[in-house]
Order: sequence, then C-alpha cells, then structure tokens
Amino acid sequence: MPSKNISAKTGGRQAAKARTRPPAKTGGARRGKASGGAAGRPLLYKTARAMQDKIDEYFTQRVGKFPVFNGGQPVFDKYGKAVFEEVPPTVAGLALFLGFADRTGLYEYKARAEFSDTVKKAVTRIERYAEEAVLTRDKPTGAIFWLKNHGWTAEEHTSLAVTEPLNEAELKQIMAERLDDPGANPADATE
Repeated sequence: MPSKNISAKTGGRQAAKARTRPPAKTGGARRGKASGGAAGRPLLYKTARAMQDKIDEYFTQRVGKFPVFNGGQPVFDKYGKAVFEEVPPTVAGLALFLGFADRTGLYEYKARAEFSDTVKKAVTRIERYAEEAVLTRDKPTGAIFWLKNHGWTAEEHTSLAVTEPLNEAELKQIMAERLDDPGANPADATE
C-alpha cells in the first residue's frame, strides 16, 4: 500500500507541474494569415501589386549612392567634391522597409502563390547587385560570401580525356624527355 501512495503523490505533483507549464513551442512556421492559417496577424499587403510598388520604392529611395550629411550640411572631400555613400540592397533591409520584423516575414509571403514571383524577383535584384559587386569591386569578398549563402558555388572542374592508352615505349620516351628538361619536375615524370 505505501508504494501506491508514493506513486500517487508523485503522479499528482507531475500532473500539477504539467498544468502550470507554458505550452511547448513547436518551432514550425507561424500560423496566421500570412502562412495560410485562419487566425493571426492580418496581411500587410493584400495584393502582389501593392507589395511590388513598395519594393520598387525601396530600390529607388533606399538603394544607390547618397550624399553624406553631417549636422544637416553636406560633407565634402579635400578637393571640394561632395562625399557619397553607397547603400547596397539587402534582404534584411528590404524586409524592414516592407514593414516586417525580420526576413522570415518576407519569406512567409514568398510561400504564398500570389506573392511568390514578386518576392523572388526582389531577392533576385539583390542577388544581381552582389553578382555585379563580385565582377567590379577590388575586394568582392563580402559579395562572394553573400552569393555562397544563397546557393551559389565556387568550384573548379578539371577533366582529362585520354583518347588512346600509351604503350610502354611511348611512356618511357615521355619520361626521358621530362628528365632531360632541366625545368621539369621529376615527380611529374612518374605520374
């Protein structure tokens, strides 16, 4: 009998703990109107056209070269030319400009069929900027990093095609030629 009381007491404490714990987080996508659920926050954009207009505004007003100001006055270099700052497009910058708390909100819209192409085109415009930076910048390291994180790869492929196998006499001749060449690497002759 005592063992039943102990287990009953233990079971009672565990049941009480279970009732007071907050619900576990599932880690899945947020359920709401933006992700297809019935409840949640309302959509920020009702149509893809409205979202596209705001995306175009981001690229025209927030991306490019802008004059630098200090205390409301333009900054000039030692030659008297205005100093400009380049502001590149970013996915996070676009998401914030569109009113999302982070990139996740933007990608939730990408999952909706009616907004998918709109979001893909916007991200592709940002990708194009990174591609151009790789080709035109002296130090494109950041752009290369961004591209690798978005599915691009930097791989070299080498292929060697042998049309006919060498016979022993031809192989010996090639080895002798390489050994006679003072600039040749002897290790190459054995490969």
